Amino acid sequence: IGTAVSGRFGICIEGLGDINNDGYKDFAVSAPYEGSGVVYIYHGKEMVVNGTIVNTQYQQRIDGSAMVDRVSNLTNVTLFGFSLSGTVDVDNNLYRDLVIGAHESQSVFVLRSIPLATVNISITTDVEEVELDSYDCTDFNRQQISCFNITVCGMFDGRGLDSGFSANYSLQEVIIMNQRLFFDDLMNSEIIRTLNFTSPNIETCDDSIVYIMNDTSTISLNDFSLTVEMLQISRPDVIVDTNLSPSDLSQSPVITSLPDTLDVNIATQCGEDEICDSDLRLEIINITYLALSGEAYEDQSQLTVDAIERVDVRLSFENLGEIAFNAFITFEL
Repeated sequence: IGTAVSGRFGICIEGLGDINNDGYKDFAVSAPYEGSGVVYIYHGKEMVVNGTIVNTQYQQRIDGSAMVDRVSNLTNVTLFGFSLSGTVDVDNNLYRDLVIGAHESQSVFVLRSIPLATVNISITTDVEEVELDSYDCTDFNRQQISCFNITVCGMFDGRGLDSGFSANYSLQEVIIMNQRLFFDDLMNSEIIRTLNFTSPNIETCDDSIVYIMNDTSTISLNDFSLTVEMLQISRPDVIVDTNLSPSDLSQSPVITSLPDTLDVNIATQCGEDEICDSDLRLEIINITYLALSGEAYEDQSQLTVDAIERVDVRLSFENLGEIAFNAFITFEL
């Protein structure tokens, strides 16, 4: 519904075909006396009992006053939307485009529909579980480190995209408390990579290595979790020059996609119940207090305040049971 009194909402109504590829017809409604003129885009939907076949909330609001900043040699727009036509596909991309008249400005605007790509994206790994003590990779410090491989695959469907397109996706760790995974030398928990789609319904894949931080303070036995999602293709935000040919939008469709999540189990190596029954033994062998000179005090029972430079602790630590994770020792002096 129009948002302005006396905006003449509904003076023109024009069908657009199915511009969002959901199987239902969409249409445009104008309100030429709402400010400089406004055109609303509505999507059709499945009719339900005692319901409607139209989404009563508009999907897009096109304000004629914004056209002044978007088109060269244009100083004023009035009665934008006084006439509409949505029957022609001017750029032959299989989507009907919208022609909007603003007769008091002696202007006609052709708004081209951008192709829509529905992308199914997934993430998988080639391991059933990850062993934290299997150091199969080398990090940027040339240290052996645990890792595992993941594969991101995508497939798209959509009209007017027979030659395919390229789009970026975001792959990142789902962080609950601390970062535990990284992807590159900067130890980022997120990377941006590209999928090159060749044609509709043809799967394309991209492989990555996920590194596990070799730090007991960040490792827990909770499953690793990764999520992947498609990113929108950026289009140049340029002023339309009426003296030049329009830009080609066939390689930059609007993307609709749902993210996917992968949980990777950590191998506990603790039997069928996966409960680690460890038996940790700690024995303190010797504690030596050192003076600022580096020499040990002769009388370890009497120390001078602020004169201790270092404390040497020798101890024996062993585990007689199953593997222990996140084991650490705390000293209080």
